[in-house]
Amino acid sequence: MSAELAGEVVIALRDVHKAFDGKAVLRGVNLEVHRGEVLTLLGPSGSGKSVLLKTLIGLVPIDRGEVVVDGEVVSAMDAAHVLALRQRVGMVFQSPARFD
Repeated sequence: MSAELAGEVVIALRDVHKAFDGKAVLRGVNLEVHRGEVLTLLGPSGSGKSVLLKTLIGLVPIDRGEVVVDGEVVSAMDAAHVLALRQRVGMVFQSPARFD
């Protein structure tokens, strides 16, 4: 990472796990995104890209691990804080079917 992108961590996923009906989608994901950094998620259909993004804004609760946005643990936020987080975030998906 270049020196100008080595700013504070604004998004952190630590050992994040999520499964649906016993099928693991996220298996121990670790990720840090620094202020000013641009990140792209790429992968085949069903690999967990949308699930990962939805965990960041509290749309999908995780089974294990921790999601931290701007220093706050998403799973510990009350409804008002989750709503405020969602109002600060913009996401674009390739298909309208992705929006909950």
